[in-house]
Amino acid sequence: MAADSTKYVVGNATVLIGSDLGGVIAGGITITPTFTTYSPDIEQELYESRFYFLKKKFTCKFALAEPTLENLKLAWDLSGAIGAGPPRVLSFGQAVAANEGDFVPSDRVLVVTSYTPQAVLATRTVTFNKAYLETPGATVFSKTAITALDCTFNCAYDSSSTKVGVISDALT
Repeated sequence: MAADSTKYVVGNATVLIGSDLGGVIAGGITITPTFTTYSPDIEQELYESRFYFLKKKFTCKFALAEPTLENLKLAWDLSGAIGAGPPRVLSFGQAVAANEGDFVPSDRVLVVTSYTPQAVLATRTVTFNKAYLETPGATVFSKTAITALDCTFNCAYDSSSTKVGVISDALT
């Protein structure tokens, strides 16, 4: 089968974390499915002949290229409020009761929007109904490089919608 140049995707992608737009994404968005399988030992069979899924996991990784207080709050899963300022302040690490804030990771809806491979311009939206911050964003303040917040979200099964997520394509 010959390659079809209309099936290549080049363009920007955005991420919406809960109700907050994450802003400019540095280096793209990576969505990775990971499967853990099991193959039972079957007597008198030399080769593995059956596989069963033990676990399926989806992760979404990206770097927020705008190190605003709002993005720091999202990338570090902080529960504190951002003060109106000036100066604007994001407080974190306060002592809290065992049933509050920093003890339970925040679950958020994660919406990734990008272009889709079609002959006409279309967008693809990937929605994860329940996403938890798995790896908080490390922040490097540098004189010569863009300060970006690397984030990895674990996308979990949502029992209320009975799915992990949805992928939809729409003409623009």
